Amino acid sequence: MGASFGEQGICSKVQQGPRERLAAQDEKAQKEEAEKLQLDRKERKSQREEAVVKAALEALRKNNHQMQRRESRAPVPEVASLNARATVVFTGRMSDTMEVPFQEKASAMKGLQCLEELVDVHLAGVRCVSGQVPTFLRPNQDDYFYMQTSDSYRALGIFDGHGIDGHGAAAVARDVLLRRLLQELPAERAKSDAAYSGGLQGILVSAFEEAHQEIVTRPEIDATLSGTTAFILVHDSKRHWLTSAWTGNCRCVMAAEKEVLTAANEEFGDASFVHRKPIKSKKKVEVVPLTKDHTVQRSDERSRIMSAGAQMRAVTDGPHLICAPGNLVGHQYGVIHVPEVVDRCLEDGTTPHFAVAATDGLWGVFKEPEVLAILRETIEENMIYGIDLLVERARGRWEQRQKSNVVDDITVGVVRF
Repeated sequence: MGASFGEQGICSKVQQGPRERLAAQDEKAQKEEAEKLQLDRKERKSQREEAVVKAALEALRKNNHQMQRRESRAPVPEVASLNARATVVFTGRMSDTMEVPFQEKASAMKGLQCLEELVDVHLAGVRCVSGQVPTFLRPNQDDYFYMQTSDSYRALGIFDGHGIDGHGAAAVARDVLLRRLLQELPAERAKSDAAYSGGLQGILVSAFEEAHQEIVTRPEIDATLSGTTAFILVHDSKRHWLTSAWTGNCRCVMAAEKEVLTAANEEFGDASFVHRKPIKSKKKVEVVPLTKDHTVQRSDERSRIMSAGAQMRAVTDGPHLICAPGNLVGHQYGVIHVPEVVDRCLEDGTTPHFAVAATDGLWGVFKEPEVLAILRETIEENMIYGIDLLVERARGRWEQRQKSNVVDDITVGVVRF
């Protein structure tokens, strides 16, 4: 029985061998089929993704092609043909094409070989860098100009466009204001300060009016909701006079040095012998505002727009602008394009060092004393490094405070006196 049992066991094992091999082969075939199906699904998914990417790139190519066709009609500063009175011009060049984040704006020059010459010889510097909107590419909507004349005028312009054609509105305002200043700044200065100041104010108000009319009538600009803030600083080094004109929230501050007393003139001792304690003084650098933002936080501006029929509501998105050339819808509800103009004599007991003007790409994340402190440390040795430092730190602050990684366009201009 034992032998018989053993034989049966051996026979049983021999009979099970082919079944196991068949089962293993079936399992292997099923596994290979599953892997093949998985690869097919991955390949189909990859093909779908590739098709989506190709479609997106094709749409972007077509969009850029359309933009480039529009760009041929866009305002471009022909600096070589500007009034011969202009000895130095450094200005932005508008582009309708979509710009990658943090790209330097293209520029045009007259009377300069490079940016370093503007900084080292003419004591001025400007940087204009595109921001970032993660969901799509867009043009840099900031713009600028700096110019000098043969008869001792210097001017800095800073612009921040908004709306679908904000970059075009900013470029038009830049070109109109630059041209008008070169044409109309008085070569013969009025004798009285009042007459001189009034003349400059009239020139600037008229130039802003022309900029607005040009924006709203240009066929390539949809000014329904597009416009621009604008700031102009005019330095008359012959008369030692500084004039600011602005609409919106492009802000400018000046660093000025002033002597301050540190001790009173005290007397002590008896009547026969009086000692006078000497007055000591030290120099202090002050922040001197040259503009005041046109926002609803100003009671006068809030009253003005409410009297025009506007309603006040708390919102977080969109430009909160109440003064800007362009923007036809906004003009129906109190937005105006008439600039506020202030001026001052630079011989008023203070020693001006420099002025810095910027869009809210800087002022939205920086306080004025911080900006002046950085420039004071760098302006003597390397002004452009100080400007670059402000731009890079502003970018970092935008990225830290915005969970969506939105970074505004950033433009910073500095003029030394």
